[in-house]
Amino acid sequence: MTDITIKKAAVDLGIAEDAYRFMLADFMPDNFESVSKVPLDVADLVAKALLAKTEGQALAPMADDSSLSISDQHSIISGVNNTLADFCESIVIESHNLTTAIAFIAAKRNAANFRHTYESVFSDEVGKYVDELSLALAMTAQKINDTTPNDFLSQRGITPRQPSTSKAVEEILNLAANI
Repeated sequence: MTDITIKKAAVDLGIAEDAYRFMLADFMPDNFESVSKVPLDVADLVAKALLAKTEGQALAPMADDSSLSISDQHSIISGVNNTLADFCESIVIESHNLTTAIAFIAAKRNAANFRHTYESVFSDEVGKYVDELSLALAMTAQKINDTTPNDFLSQRGITPRQPSTSKAVEEILNLAANI
């Protein structure tokens, strides 16, 4: 899964980077101040939680919503709610920014999923081709090893001539024997 930088995610949502980091404090208590990137699922959930809060709705964790566990989703949603409660005067959120950010994150996730699918299918097909080619080459090599020169000639209708001594050679051999 691809990641998005904290800075980019905060800019897309139109909020301060510090506020975005504070939203992740419950989710990543040890490194929320120093982390530079988050997975798209995390950024997507932050954007959805902000959008739900600006529309006066509550967002509940969903089992099939992302690769995040229910407890991780709950931590992120809680962090968003706490941040909005603590910084409500300094954070001005426009729903247009949020919907744009959600659309961007969804498009990026779809592109990443497509790339993964394409790479997997391509690798699988190349593997199949290599296997088939290896088998064909092995069968060809076996046929070459199993074929004799006489088999090759007989398949083409050529019968090899048996060596025969000509009469002239026989006479020469006879004369040589009499000497």
